[in-house]
This record gives sequence, C-alpha cells and structure tokens, in this order.
Amino acid sequence: METIQSDAAFNSLSLTIEQVPTAIFGANGSHARFASATSPVSMNLFASSESPMALRVTSNPPLTRNIDILFPPLSGDTNYQAIMNENDEAVGGKYNPINNKIIGKIKNNGTYILRHNRKDFTDILAKTAEMQDAINILAAKGVINGTTDTTFSPDSPINRAEIAALLTRVLSVYDANEDGGFIDVLRADWFFGAAGSAKRYNLMSGVTETTFAPLLIIPKDQIIVVSARVLREDMRYKDPVNIISLLNIYQDADSLADWSRTDIALATREDLIPRRTDGLFSPNAQMTRGDAAIVLYRLYEKIW
Repeated sequence: METIQSDAAFNSLSLTIEQVPTAIFGANGSHARFASATSPVSMNLFASSESPMALRVTSNPPLTRNIDILFPPLSGDTNYQAIMNENDEAVGGKYNPINNKIIGKIKNNGTYILRHNRKDFTDILAKTAEMQDAINILAAKGVINGTTDTTFSPDSPINRAEIAALLTRVLSVYDANEDGGFIDVLRADWFFGAAGSAKRYNLMSGVTETTFAPLLIIPKDQIIVVSARVLREDMRYKDPVNIISLLNIYQDADSLADWSRTDIALATREDLIPRRTDGLFSPNAQMTRGDAAIVLYRLYEKIW
C-alpha cells in the first residue's frame, strides 16, 4: 500500500492506493501497483500485470476532479475492454497506443479492474459497420446503454436525457448524484445525474432555469452544436476561418440558424457529422439513437 499527500495539486489531498484480490469481483484480472501521482491537473495511477490484483483508490477528502488510472491491456481487442468498478459498472477505458495502456478517468473512491465487456445487440446487425462499431464500443465502455440487454433501438429518436448521459460519460464527468435543481428531474429518474452533470459542466442547460425537459426529442443541429462545443471548450480546438466554404457542402446551408453555423462548421471540419446521401444537413430533423452513437463515437475518438 502506498499513500501520497499533495498540497499543491489537490488541496492537501491524501490518496491511498492498495492491492486487493480480484476475488471481490468474481473474475480474473491483471493489476495493480501504484507508480506516481504528480500532475496538478491529473494524477496518473499505473497498474501492472505482475499479479492478479485490482486497484483500490481511497482519497481523503473525496476527489473533486478526475484522476487517470492506467492498466496494461488484456489479450484481445482493446475496443471491448473496460475499467469496471466494484458495482460491475463500466467506467471507461480508452486504449493509448503510444504507451500501450488503457486509461480511465475516475473521481470516486473504490476498487477498479480491467475486464472484457463486449455487448452485442441483435437489432443492429443490418446497420452499417460504422454504426455497429460505434454502438458496440461505446456500450462496452459504459458510455451508451441499450433499451434492453439485447436490443439498442437504433432507429428510435434520441431525447435530451439520453444526449446528456452520452456527453457526460464520453467526457468522464458523469456523477449519478449531481443535482441540477430541475423540477422535472426526480432523484429516482435514471437521468438525474446526467442532467445535473451536463448542467454543472456547461454541456447542456435547461430549457428554462428550472426545467430540463428530459424526454424532449432533441433536433440534429443541437446535438452537433453541443458536440462541437466539447471540442472547443475541453479539447481547445480552434474555430474554422472558412465557415462558409465548410457549410456549402450542405445543399440546405442557408437554413442553418446563425447561432449554430460556427459550431456546425467546426463539427464538419473535424468529421463529426455522418453525411447524408441527399446532401442535406436537415437541422431540425430528429437524430436517431444509431446516428447519435456515430457522432458521439467520433467525438470520443478525439478526446484524451
């Protein structure tokens, strides 16, 4: 067991990392030992494959922002390997080929392990390979959920609650207990934390100061705009200078609202938007769950 104390980085944080048997998970693993924790922005905790161990993280006071935990990959496809918490919930895990590690961002105390976590949905087999990959990979990482254990409903429209959940999980800022103060979001609702986290991190606001409208179907232009703003605000992407030429690939470019044009141009430049065969953008169209998964997976691939 090792403990680190850091006054500068995390306000007198005491962080303890210890090895625990993987038997608490009821599965095999290959982890872990503490290596270092030095960055004022992100503490890096490394696991090794020296023994079948899981990584237990305990901080006092509780963490207020994410730290990174890194695991060596298991054998097999890293797209379907996820870091799991002690509740058997996937909390991310993105493979970095530069250091050959799977990285997860966590903020909660608990025990973590790397596992194979492939999800297969029976109702997406006729969809494009890109859509199937986006859905299956995001599901494996705990970013997106099916409508049942075996179905995804890719053709159903996506609502504000679902987009809030996707964005906050892609960015690893989802907190199930975050209260946004919305009168139409109850603590018992599955999207309680998603709505609150989306508000806290300025990803989505309410439709009014006190209402979130979680079940409202969100139009395509709003989904693309919030995704582009993640690139700008969180990844420091620069706005394009050639907005008009980027938007001119859409036959209905003149129908795009002024407030959305810069963001849609940014998303177009960064290839977040699946192209329609008819050449239209269709800003007010409903986006399906399957199409939204493609957008969010393309965004996920750009986030570190």
